[in-house]
Amino acid sequence: MSAMLIDIPADAIVLSAANVRTDGDTDLAGLTASLTYGYAQRPCLTPIGDGHYTVLTGERRVRAALAAGWTTIPALVEDAPDPIATHTRRLLENLHRRDLSPLDEARALKLGWLCANALAIDQADAAQTALHTALNPAAALTAIQTLLDGTAWSAHARSSPRKPT
Repeated sequence: MSAMLIDIPADAIVLSAANVRTDGDTDLAGLTASLTYGYAQRPCLTPIGDGHYTVLTGERRVRAALAAGWTTIPALVEDAPDPIATHTRRLLENLHRRDLSPLDEARALKLGWLCANALAIDQADAAQTALHTALNPAAALTAIQTLLDGTAWSAHARSSPRKPT
């Protein structure tokens, strides 16, 4: 499916537990008030079956629209990218919007770093599966750390020692 602009019924939208931001429902008053004129950028949703959609990016915009009482949410709907690409998009979007909490930012950056390492040691499929099945970013972090710990990978690997001169 290519991306489509669609008005989605509000009750068909499921917020994602995998969002890197854990404070998505705080301080929405200003964003909700700004929706009087609609969105400057539509949220991106992905179909999850049975006529339901989950938020890929723009969860705070969806929350603000729900708080404003919207019954339909205008959204860009596209197929979900792979789990690592999904995490990266969420991370990048959140780093360019309202600041993440320090803990959310650290967790998201570490998860991105671990995913990059999994890709580098040919563990992409296992990392994709871990991200896809994790219930939230903290669980994904643990799963990918465990995956990498089960390989020859080391976060503390050093370059080979220098030969004495």
